[in-house]
Formats: sequence, structure tokens, C-alpha cells
Amino acid sequence: MREEVDLIVRPPSQVPDSVSMASYDYNTESETHLRDYWRVIVNRRWLVLGFCLGLVAVVTFLCFWMHPIYMSTTMPQIIQDNPGGTLGSNNPLSSLFGGTYDDNFYNTQFAVLQSRTLALRVIKDLNLDKLPEFKELREPGILDRVLFSPPKSPGQIESNMVDYFLDKLKVAPVKNSYLVNISYKCRDKEMSQKVVETVVNEFIKLNMDSRSQSFVTIKKWLENELQNLAQRVDYSTKKLVKFGKEKDIYLPDDNANPAVAKYLALSDLLTKAQADTLNKKALADQIQAKGVDAPVIVNNALIVPLRQALITQEATVQSLLKVFREGHPQLQTEQAKLKEIRGRLKAEVDRISTSVKSDYQAAVRSENFLADAFASQQKVVGSFMDNSIQYKMIKRDVDTFDSLYQGLLSRMKDASVAATMVPSNVTIIDHGNLPFKPWIPRKGLFIALSAVLGLIGGVGLAFVTEYFDNSIKTSEEMERVCRWATLGVVPLFTSSAKQPELAAQGDQKPLALMSDSMTMFAEAIHQMRTSIMLSTSGHPPKVLIVCSPNPGEGKSTISVHLAMSLTKRNEKKVVIIDADMRKPTIHRYFNEVRDPGLSTYLSGNASEEEIIKFTDIPNLWVISAGATPPNPPDLLGSSEMQALIKSLRAQFDHVVIDTPPLLGFADARILTAISDGVIMTVRHNSTAREAGKLANQVLRQDNARVIGGVLNYFRVGRGSGGYYYGYLKYYKKNYGKYYNVKDS
Repeated sequence: MREEVDLIVRPPSQVPDSVSMASYDYNTESETHLRDYWRVIVNRRWLVLGFCLGLVAVVTFLCFWMHPIYMSTTMPQIIQDNPGGTLGSNNPLSSLFGGTYDDNFYNTQFAVLQSRTLALRVIKDLNLDKLPEFKELREPGILDRVLFSPPKSPGQIESNMVDYFLDKLKVAPVKNSYLVNISYKCRDKEMSQKVVETVVNEFIKLNMDSRSQSFVTIKKWLENELQNLAQRVDYSTKKLVKFGKEKDIYLPDDNANPAVAKYLALSDLLTKAQADTLNKKALADQIQAKGVDAPVIVNNALIVPLRQALITQEATVQSLLKVFREGHPQLQTEQAKLKEIRGRLKAEVDRISTSVKSDYQAAVRSENFLADAFASQQKVVGSFMDNSIQYKMIKRDVDTFDSLYQGLLSRMKDASVAATMVPSNVTIIDHGNLPFKPWIPRKGLFIALSAVLGLIGGVGLAFVTEYFDNSIKTSEEMERVCRWATLGVVPLFTSSAKQPELAAQGDQKPLALMSDSMTMFAEAIHQMRTSIMLSTSGHPPKVLIVCSPNPGEGKSTISVHLAMSLTKRNEKKVVIIDADMRKPTIHRYFNEVRDPGLSTYLSGNASEEEIIKFTDIPNLWVISAGATPPNPPDLLGSSEMQALIKSLRAQFDHVVIDTPPLLGFADARILTAISDGVIMTVRHNSTAREAGKLANQVLRQDNARVIGGVLNYFRVGRGSGGYYYGYLKYYKKNYGKYYNVKDS
């Protein structure tokens, strides 16, 4: 059916062979560059600046609205009574205190400075409960009023005052020193100075009282511990002497003991005997296995000449047997010598074998004897080692108790001396200063920090907004998401008296190209027209459909100005058809009546000549939409519509058709079958990526010839259009002053 429609509405000479944009490389660069981040910041600059200025305004208001807070600081020095006599980490007494005495001492002092007892003494001494900020603690809070809570008791008020005081008090030790900074924050600068001075004075008094009492307590505790340790030392010493006598242990060195020395000597002898036994066993095994051919027999000094003599004599007898018969005297004599040599050799071999076996048996007996002696001595040494371990354990207890006793005795002497005099260990190095500038707020610093944080937060908010914004913003994004080649980027400009706005004004819409063709908008339309004319090989497309995924994306504006631009191309005859019967707008651009129009003709109530109307623009005709029918898709898909397009092809050089939105209506999909190309309009910062993807999918299903897309309503300086954005900025910078161009 599609082929039949093409033959009817597209004559062979007018149907473009191919759309060159179909081979366009849509795989645009997807990597993120630094310029992309910069474009996001520029696009959202008002959001960034608004967030920054808002934060600065809030901080500035708070800085001038809040009460100034002053802080005074004093620096006392806290030292120990006798630093040289303190317990170090290597001192045995440190284990009794759970750590070094130095750390425990200073941690205790810092805790006392922040104690509730000291805070209450300072509040009563300075009558701080009379200050306005403390008086506010007596009044019930907002939550108490809402819940109708009973009035606060005096104890609860006092506890709240102590909590408030400690919250304003700060104790900060100076690292690697005996100094500590004590600060207090208050609305009254003079009172903040008095508080830190009073805190130190009350701390000195409290410390002297507690130190005097602690020395008495420590002395009593040390006396009791010394008595207990003295009893333990006496008991351990007696136990050590008694155990040494019972077990005959008098030498501290184990190796110097006679039992151990004898054990070591037997061990050496047993090792040598075992080695000798192994050697002699090897000789006996050789004789057992090889007999007379054993190396110990063959290499014997007596055996070697006897074997040689035996060989020589056997040779002599064999030679005589060849000459003489048995019984010859000379032969008998030589045979007798041979027998004698054999006897001597056998006797010598037997003697050597017997000697080797005897030596091996003697070595075995010697080894067994030494092994028995070694085992017996080993038991003696084992018993000695067990007793020696017990002896050392008892001796270690004696040494430990003695060391603890000596340490406590030294501390007892120090406590006895310290109990007689209790000096103050706190010295004020820096007295509390009278603050001249408030600690909070620091207006200049806070405002500067709020500006920096505002910029950082604004940039972050801009990127978050950009992340959740799924609209199409650049021509590159349109190519990547919708897979449509970019035909042009059409800017949106306000105008001076020479350049009307591109917005609806009453029932008539102005024509920017007709009012002034020397504008950035006109240049963008001309560039789009050039892209369309060069999009196909052979003949430019005649019947063009201008569509958009959604309503309000400027397809009618593009349709009208594209038709006007086509008339300027060698004075071509162009007709524009308003096929959007649901919400027609084309007639407003030319101040024409809506009816009769396209729907009137397709329903058979008007002729072709009645609906084609000439406009004030040379070579441009318009066919309005007509009355809204109940079934626009049926009319657009009728044979009358095909016949009309065929007739218009013969009369005009170009036919531009304005259609309803593609998504949600079937009108545009029906008209793609009778067109030479489809031009999709995408609204800058408005059309969603999902809508673009769905529109591309619908057009691909219909095998529509999509020439490309137009990024419409582009705001120069407010968005990014890739190359076209740079072109528009260049045009505005260098030529805008001649054409009175300014941003929206």
C-alpha cells in the first residue's frame, strides 16, 4: 500500500532518491569535558547567584540581628608538687594507679575545672543568676507553655544554670606544656573577664582544700600498705631459705651445679660411643654381606701379599700340570706350597672377621652402659630443674615485694613532708583580658564564608538541577538522543521597533522575516532552508512536513518562516498547508480567515481554487485548516488528500505542511506517507529526551523520511547549542549592532 501511495503522490521525477542526512554520524562524542561543566554553570548562573546572594543575605541579617558574644581567656599553669618523685611507666608502683601518675593528675585537674561544684561556686560568688541570659532560664519555654507544664523547681533552675554556665565555659590544655586556656563566652564583656578570673581563684581554693585532705588520706593508706608489704617480704624470704635447704639449691646458676655438669659429660660420652658403635657395625655388616670380598679384608696389609702369592703359586701349578703328570715330585712340591698359602690366607681372613665382630660387640656393651648412666643422670637433672623453677618463683616474689616496699617507703616519706605544708600548684600566667571585639559574630569573616559557601552550594544546586532536568538543551544532545541531524538552531530574540517579537499578540502573529530579513532569526531560517535543499541527491524535496513531538514547540512558526524563506530562493512558488485541524494557527500569521480551508475541501464542500489563498508575501500561498472536523485522521488519509497533494506538486515548487504534534495524534503519521521529508521541531530547554526518543521510534516504524531536526526558541546566552551556539554568539557580537539585536 505504501508503494502505491508513493506512486500516486510522488511522481518519479520528483521523489528524492535518498535523504543524505540518513548517513549522518549520530554517534556524537559522549565524553564529558570541562567546557560542559562550565556551560552548566553559565546556563544556571542566575540559580547560582541567587543561592549565593540569598545565603549572604541571611548570614548578614543574622550577623546584625543576633546579640554579640564576647569571650575572655586566662592561662594558668598547673604543676605537680614533686615532679621528680612521680611514678613513671617503668616504676612498679604505676600498676597500682592504672597508668602514669602524670596523666592521671592532669586529667583530674581538667575535670575539676569543668565540674558542677566549681561552676556553682562561681555562679554564687558573682551572682550570675541576676544576668538577663540567666534570668531567661527561670521562665518557662515555649514547649512548657504548650504542654502546661508546672513551674520549675529551685533545684531544676539551679541545674539549668550550671548546665548553661558549663556550656559557655571552655577548658583547653596547651599541648606539650603545663598550661591550660580557660575561656568564657558572655554577652557582657566585663562579666566574661570576671568569670575567668573567678574560675581560677575558686579552682585554687578548691584544689588546696582537697590536696590537704588527700595528703592525710594518702599517708594513712601508705602506712597500712607498708605493714602488709613488710609481712609479705618476711614470709617470702623465710620460705626461700627453707626451700633451698630442703632441695640442696645454693647456686643461682643451673650450669654450675654438679648434677648438671655430670649430665653434660655423660651426654658427650654417649654421643661418641654411639658414633663408634655405628662405625664398627658397618664393618661387621660388610663382612656379613660380602665375606672375603669385604673391603676391610681385601684392603688388609697381610691379606694383600698372601692373595698375590696365592695367585702366583696357582699359575706355577697350572704350568707344571701342562708339562708333568700327577705324582711328579716337582709338581707335588708346588701343590704342597699352594695348599699352605691357602691355609694361611683362610686363617688370616677368619682372624680379621673375628676381630671385627668382637670390636662391635664391645662397642655395643659400652654404649649400653653409657646409655643407662645417662638415663639415670637425666632423672636427677629433671628433678633439679623442677626444684630450680620453684626456687626462682619464690625468689621473684621476694624481689617484687621488696621493690614495692622500697617504693611505698619513699612515697611515705614524701607524703609525710607534704602533709606539713600545702602550697598552691596553680600560677596565673596570663590574666583574663577585656575583649574589645565580639567573638561572635565576626561579620566580615562570616559574610565572606557565606559567599564562598553560597557559590559552592549554588554550583552544586545547579548541577543537581541539571541532572534532574531531562529536557534537550543542545543540538548535539538532539542528535544523540533523537538521532536527527541538526538542520539549524533558531534563536528567540526580543525586538526593538524594527524587530517584532516572535510571540502571539492577539489573533495575529507577526512575521519576523517579512518585517526585517537582516536578523539572526532570519539567518537561522535561511541556514535551515539551505540544509533542507542540500539534504537529498537529485532534486530538493518538494513536499515537506513540519512536526514536533509535543504541542507548543514552535512548529507553526518554523513552517511559516521556512515557507517564506523558500520563496526567496530563485522566486520559487510555495504553498503552506495548515493540516493541524485541531488547533490551527497558520491563518493568524497572514490575517486570513480559517474557513473555507483544508477540511472544507476534503469533505467536498469547497473547490481547490477556493481554499488556495494568495498572501501579501510574493510567491507564497496558504491553505488554512478550515472548520474542525470530528475525524481529522480520516480526512487526511483520504484519496482527496492524495489528489490535492498531487495537484499541488504540479502547481508549486514546494509544499510545506504544518501538522499536529506527533505524539498522541495520528495525523502527522498519516501525512508522512505522502511527503518527501519530515522536519522535526524541538523546543530548547523544554522538549523531554523521552519525547524525542519516542518520536524517533514512531517515525522509524512508519519508515518516514526524516530530514533532520531544528532546535527552536534557542536563547542566546542562556543555553548551549554546540557549534550553532558559537555561531549565534559570533553573529550577535559582530553584526548585532547593525541590526539592533539584543537578548531576550
